[in-house]
Amino acid sequence: MTCNLLLVDDHSLIRAGVRALVADIPGYAIVGEACDGSQLSSLAQRLRPDIILLDIGMKDINGLDALENLLTVQPDCKVLILSMHTEPDIIMRALETGAHGYLLKD
Repeated sequence: MTCNLLLVDDHSLIRAGVRALVADIPGYAIVGEACDGSQLSSLAQRLRPDIILLDIGMKDINGLDALENLLTVQPDCKVLILSMHTEPDIIMRALETGAHGYLLKD
């Protein structure tokens, strides 16, 4: 069984790197990508990924607001934050909003 991932990050280099890493892991596949938070809800509804990897610092709508919007319409989504932000208040807000985990990019 394959675990399907949706990747949301505004940096194409990060998306390419994560895509390359996931390609080498048996049982995991990137089924969709978005470059901003505004695309998140529609892609998640259409693709029904098992896990969403979500950046916080995006231009149009930040990842925390996008997460909150997503969970109001799809409360069962499993979301992991993938971020460079190490501030405890940001990490706590992500987890309190409903993220299932917080991964640092470095």
